[in-house]
Amino acid sequence: MPARKRQIEQVGSNRISLSGKRLRLIAESNPNYVPFTYDNITLEIPTNYLLSLNLKDNEVLMVSIVPGSGKEVTLAVRAAGKVLTNIPNSRLTWKQEHKTRTIDKTGVYKPPGSAKQKSSGQKKPRASSCNYRCHYVSSDFDRLLCLPQKRKETLR
Repeated sequence: MPARKRQIEQVGSNRISLSGKRLRLIAESNPNYVPFTYDNITLEIPTNYLLSLNLKDNEVLMVSIVPGSGKEVTLAVRAAGKVLTNIPNSRLTWKQEHKTRTIDKTGVYKPPGSAKQKSSGQKKPRASSCNYRCHYVSSDFDRLLCLPQKRKETLR
């Protein structure tokens, strides 16, 4: 039986997987930000930051955009098998609401102004408080399971 070739690049329902080689090709035509879109939500990660990850041709960058209840969205990024929590100076846009916020971390976000916010000067928008802990339940990074933090469940 011939060995099955594993596909490392794919666009799923809420996940995009790119090889390091393809990322460099995309970066040539997107010198400022590389956009990742799911439904009406776009995450733009600075091109220089993604290139600084120095992914080899066959290593994979995976970006997951998972809509939650209401207008919440959970963002997750993985590069060469490692979960990234920092995505500095990235932009998150909800197209239907015509709202964009600057973010520096992965996590759970809501559009600006969708929840009560303190008007305390020039502060940057922050991630909404999250009552869920998210786990990857697949080695292919294609499933993200979010459980309430109060529950003490472990995944095997």
